[in-house]
Amino acid sequence: MTKTNLKKQYLAIKAALKELGITDQSPSELHGLMAGFLTYQPQHKTYQAWEDTLLNETLGLKLLEQLFEVTRDQINDTEFSMQMLIPDDDAPVQERALSIVEWTEGYVSGLGQNEIQVTEQQKMTLDEGLENLIEITKLDFLSIENNEMEDGLLTEIEEFVRATAMLFVEELAVPVDEQVDADNRTLH
Repeated sequence: MTKTNLKKQYLAIKAALKELGITDQSPSELHGLMAGFLTYQPQHKTYQAWEDTLLNETLGLKLLEQLFEVTRDQINDTEFSMQMLIPDDDAPVQERALSIVEWTEGYVSGLGQNEIQVTEQQKMTLDEGLENLIEITKLDFLSIENNEMEDGLLTEIEEFVRATAMLFVEELAVPVDEQVDADNRTLH
């Protein structure tokens, strides 16, 4: 699954969640949660820690473990190859919009699972990104029409969310103890 197009895995993950009786989380929200959790110090995170901390269930499903590994690999990739687990571009625009909102909600929540120490400069950058992500979670996906213009705007929103997530990865990649600024803040 490492180089697999995550959009092609959306339906498989959705079926796996249903099989496990997890109906209160979409694949997009689950993946966003996972990506947010892995954004800060991904090299120190394991699937078991994520499962224990966030799901509070024994899932043991190989597909979710593979998704976790792929997500960690993509976040660690210096070429910024991270993808969002959302329906393929052939899916209806409203379904894709909802999935982007859910992924973003999950990502913000996943970030909140970390005690992230940041410098004042990082805080300014990351706070703006966080505010933008929160605004995207308010997207009225029901009012989106299934046409080329809306599809194009949705593609831009998807790329903005992905780029913002990668900005967080880049900003948080350098451990705070290696930075000169002594005035650290916690990002919430």
